[in-house]
Amino acid sequence: MQQSGIGVIGLNPNNAIFIDENTFLSQFDPSGIVDGVIIYVDSLKNINYVTNELKALFPMDQVLNLSTLISSINQFFTVLELFLAFIAGISFIIIGIWMFNAMMINMLQRTREFGIMRAVGFSGRSIPLLLIIEAAIIAIIDSVIGTALLVAITSAFPSPSSFMDAAFRGLGGMARLPHPSCRP
Repeated sequence: MQQSGIGVIGLNPNNAIFIDENTFLSQFDPSGIVDGVIIYVDSLKNINYVTNELKALFPMDQVLNLSTLISSINQFFTVLELFLAFIAGISFIIIGIWMFNAMMINMLQRTREFGIMRAVGFSGRSIPLLLIIEAAIIAIIDSVIGTALLVAITSAFPSPSSFMDAAFRGLGGMARLPHPSCRP
């Protein structure tokens, strides 16, 4: 076989032995010589059936199902995303308080300017509206800059799913050992 650098679940395809079903069944020794077996299922619909049959045939052994492993990894990333969303929410609240504080200081420092604006003819409602528009413009500019930085930083790093796809794609044809009793 062609060398591959991808090893999953403790199996390196460069150091593994690949045999056909009949040779495997004739050489199989339940005393513990075999450390692991990878069974290739011809259809994704049969994964759970084959897993259940293997658990029934070998109750003392651990049977791993890649779909279960992938769902566990997906669950981990979902929890991680929720945690990061929580952190982002707290950051959003802190930024809101910071903007409020900055705008209050801005308002206190510009009291003379507001007095001149009122003397020139600005209404009492237009000055708070001016402050709200200034805050909105600052927030929009900061959001655009923050989004651009986020996109630049995240595009520099590969996604975890690309690593998983490469790892599990290499497992697809490693071994084809469907036992006749495991077929639906």
